[in-house]
Amino acid sequence: MNALRHGLAAKEPEQNKNWDQKSSTSVTEIWDRIVQIEGERFKLACSVNELMASQSSDSVFEGLKRLAALDRYLDRARSKLKNIDE
Repeated sequence: MNALRHGLAAKEPEQNKNWDQKSSTSVTEIWDRIVQIEGERFKLACSVNELMASQSSDSVFEGLKRLAALDRYLDRARSKLKNIDE
């Protein structure tokens, strides 16, 4: 649900599964996912910095919650990468 809201729920067309539900992913797919999440984190961090400068506390709080969600997505992608290495 949160991944859909943040625009990071990528579905595989042939499998109709979300990225996190895939049982086996290649290193390249995981790396691409990490790069995608990091790009979104960078954009969001920049917008949070701008909001902090404008002193809009409600918007800053929402942005920080989204950053925390992106960190969780990043942790999941990294854990898949670790599982491949083992």
